[in-house]
Amino acid sequence: MTKTAFPLILSLALALTLGIDFQAPMAKAGFHLPLKRTEAHALPLKLLADGRNREQSNGIDSEFRIGLGNARVLLSLDEGVSVTGQGKGGKAWEVTLKNLPVGLGYQLYSGDLDKNGLVDMVLVTYTGANGFLPFSILSIITFDSKGLPVLLRHGLNVEAKKEGVVELIDLDGDGKAELIATHYDDEDGKDKWDGYYIADIYKVEDARWHRLRRYGNYSFPVYTHYFYEDKWEHLIRKPEKLSLGRHPAAPDLSTALPFVSGKVMDVSRQKNGFVSFEIGASKGGVVRSFRDVWDKCYLDDFVLIIETKEKRQISALPRYQKTINLDLQTVKFRNASLYGNCVPGKLSPNLVWITK
Repeated sequence: MTKTAFPLILSLALALTLGIDFQAPMAKAGFHLPLKRTEAHALPLKLLADGRNREQSNGIDSEFRIGLGNARVLLSLDEGVSVTGQGKGGKAWEVTLKNLPVGLGYQLYSGDLDKNGLVDMVLVTYTGANGFLPFSILSIITFDSKGLPVLLRHGLNVEAKKEGVVELIDLDGDGKAELIATHYDDEDGKDKWDGYYIADIYKVEDARWHRLRRYGNYSFPVYTHYFYEDKWEHLIRKPEKLSLGRHPAAPDLSTALPFVSGKVMDVSRQKNGFVSFEIGASKGGVVRSFRDVWDKCYLDDFVLIIETKEKRQISALPRYQKTINLDLQTVKFRNASLYGNCVPGKLSPNLVWITK
């Protein structure tokens, strides 16, 4: 085994172990699967803006109570999404998602998802996709104890209503949100109908999302083979055993525990256009991140957080976009943590967090 491979395997194993051992919340009595949409109610959120309203259909430029105080929210057909504000001590923060479309509609909400006293933001936008591809994108900005944002963003089929997002619920009655994330994977099937729905539950604590490996009497993720009669009635479908030889996979969207941390040794661009980070791992050895085009994370980009003493800047870095008004070489020799996983068996983050 090479020196490079060992720390990667060790780090991945450690992260998975930490994820499995994270104590799951206590399930409500009577929790059972399948879970119908009518059996679970969305966590109450405040609807701030709706693209179905004529005066808001082309976007908004407004201030809302988000985070520690007021934040400016810009949703634009041309500029995408920009949210700016300040955390504790006046530290500035900015979330910029220039490639996020709002022209097909959107719903913008606020609410305290993790009960830490700060107002979080939820945005649903639409892709126009059909079939098994996600028709919506869920972007959740939570705020940590410093009043600074953390972004979870992914292509997911979600149902946005006036009172909230159906997939954001409070399963255990503690007032904190759980996210039901369902993906469809047919990669090792005979055709696109020979795939599995894969349901995960994510729990938020102090702005960070962790993936539950168990809830109630059930292990997660839950797999259900595609069936023609499916009418999208369930948040979580009936659990099934995988057929022999099948290995469907869903992305890991966790933002709570990094898969790898260390120093950025180099930043380069893969042949497919994605930015790749070479990390001198804190546990020893050197690893390099990798992303596939249209991998399990669906969105053709990743989230990049650049943290300095003065500001926390969050951006989505598309594969095909060479810059985001930032010279990536300036992050060399700074500390980095890599979160989430988009390609099974590889170091394939969907969130890269650069600090000093």
